[in-house]
Amino acid sequence: AVRNEFLELRVEGGCVASLVERRSGLRLISEGAGPGNDLIVEEVRHGWAALSVTEVGRAWRSSEAELEGGVALDGELVTELRYRGAVAGARVSKVVAVYHHKPLVEFRTAIEERREGRRHRAAFPLSFEGELTRSIPFGSERFDPESEPYVGGERSNGLLPGVFWASEWADYSCPRGGLTLAHRWGLGYQAEGRRLSLILLSTVEREALGRFAYPHLVGVGRHRFAYAAVPHPGGWREGKVYRIVAEWLSPLVAVPCGRHWGPLPAEMSVLELRSEPSSAAVSAAFVCGGHLHLRVYDAEGAGCEVSLRVLGREAALCEVDMECREVLSGPSESVRLGPHEVKTLRVL
Repeated sequence: AVRNEFLELRVEGGCVASLVERRSGLRLISEGAGPGNDLIVEEVRHGWAALSVTEVGRAWRSSEAELEGGVALDGELVTELRYRGAVAGARVSKVVAVYHHKPLVEFRTAIEERREGRRHRAAFPLSFEGELTRSIPFGSERFDPESEPYVGGERSNGLLPGVFWASEWADYSCPRGGLTLAHRWGLGYQAEGRRLSLILLSTVEREALGRFAYPHLVGVGRHRFAYAAVPHPGGWREGKVYRIVAEWLSPLVAVPCGRHWGPLPAEMSVLELRSEPSSAAVSAAFVCGGHLHLRVYDAEGAGCEVSLRVLGREAALCEVDMECREVLSGPSESVRLGPHEVKTLRVL
């Protein structure tokens, strides 16, 4: 088992046999519910609508295959476990990376598929009853996957229950805690009761992909996917999962620097956004008309007061329109954001 202050994880054959959120003591994945990161390969026949199917046939699971491997790297910052094998005739490699100073498990899966008519997803059956929340632009929403706007052929007439679009993250939580799944490269989800899946490879057939025929998804061969699981105490707000996911999707890159010009100490941030309560997030920072602008929003739906420090000093802020042309209010040292409100701020 791999342990840190946030989680305890046990991996068998590239699948998560057990996952415990240590701060709450909640067991998220257990042997009774089935393994997590279980690659499910299904034979499908595609319909007229993009990504839809008219028939689902035989299914294979990576947990039933013999993927060989184990600990490949055990360092101070990260422990990596690597596995290789074959599932339903497709060569598969799995990497499970546990970061010791953050509550995040990263999965990197490669599938070498030489057959058409196959659908691949990574399933995470959870051992508790909870509610489903997904991210949307500038916020999130609790929802029922069976009330999606896609109906009829586009929902495969019930053959693919609970499929929903490629949100940045989806969270399944109860009051004690939960698990968030996130991904890179526009992967969709499927929710079936307490089982939440990431759809890695719907098809390799250009005609079946329809309007989703992106070059990296078309054709037989090797396909690579990166996704992550974030165990957390409480709900997604208490766990600050949107921040953890944002840091994983856009990580800071450290570069060596031997000199610092001007009065800025090496340990001081250039920009520091403050909010009370701490629920503000920045979606973009850009220069327009000679001024720095920040697009900020309230991520948790509670509203907050936002201020900014530049080079260690309080900055004056003006609210402007989305095109950065008209000044709407200010200048002031703080700006109020309403629940889920988005504002563009000019730094003076």
